[in-house]
Amino acid sequence: MVATVGVASVPKPLVAALVIFGRAWRRVPLVSERSARVGTWFLIVFLALGLLLNLASSSGWERFGWAPFGLILLVLCLLVARGGSARQASDR
Repeated sequence: MVATVGVASVPKPLVAALVIFGRAWRRVPLVSERSARVGTWFLIVFLALGLLLNLASSSGWERFGWAPFGLILLVLCLLVARGGSARQASDR
């Protein structure tokens, strides 16, 4: 029970940042290269769904406030995912 609470209490933005950092720049001890690659594409799907939901919302704050923010995050994640990792570039 304690392990479950410990894992659930890890902030999701921190995990997302570690995945993107591991994909874009350097090796992160807790994130393998494959996890970073798969995790980056998972974040892209998650952000795209969030963007669609914000655009479909009846709330002006979500449409005009959060939707552009979500679009920027989505584009940045796409750039990282399409660009490959620094490890791949250093192997060439």
